[in-house]
Amino acid sequence: MRLLPTTVLIAMISAVGPASAYTVFPDRDDPDRLIVVIEKPYGDLVPFGTLPPPFNKVVQTLQGPDRLSFRWRYGRSSEEGLSWLHVDEDGKATIHFEFRGGETVSEDTLGAAAVLVDGEGRALHSFYARSDFSGVAPVNGEKRRRVGLSVERPGDWWRRVDGIAYFHMRYHKQRGLDEGEQWGAMQRAVRRFTGGAGTEQRQQEGKR
Repeated sequence: MRLLPTTVLIAMISAVGPASAYTVFPDRDDPDRLIVVIEKPYGDLVPFGTLPPPFNKVVQTLQGPDRLSFRWRYGRSSEEGLSWLHVDEDGKATIHFEFRGGETVSEDTLGAAAVLVDGEGRALHSFYARSDFSGVAPVNGEKRRRVGLSVERPGDWWRRVDGIAYFHMRYHKQRGLDEGEQWGAMQRAVRRFTGGAGTEQRQQEGKR
């Protein structure tokens, strides 16, 4: 389904859950791809019902996993994060996080979390992803890492999913946080939104 030209730029403000402000627009090179730009670093909540069809439902039958993407920047730096979620009719879901680093990423660690929420903003399931950029070779001038996670839930569970909230983090090498401390910091950041509710899973690039 092609998006109409009138949807070139849609600013949306959501009153559900924590303060949210995100921008939605179709990809310039592929109008069938919808991009949601995350504006806030912590808890930018995007209710699926506010998106134009067919993106207004979490379970997708016609759209591929790359058709709806979420993007953000790590502050004013050149580092960028991307994510896309695909849920099929059998309740099998895959979420991907891609981290793109510029010259300033050095040996820092970039992280992101996505939380699926119900209609009242309560957390149902949280995904955590992190990537250490030490030793990463540039690809077309950028350093890139990709992390994928999968989860399967029954249809009734997915019908409760009303939106997705994003969080993004960066851990500077100078802070000296080890892997466990970084995971803990990510959980604490998200807990301010989730209150510890719901299930969770985590994944680091290259590890299982």
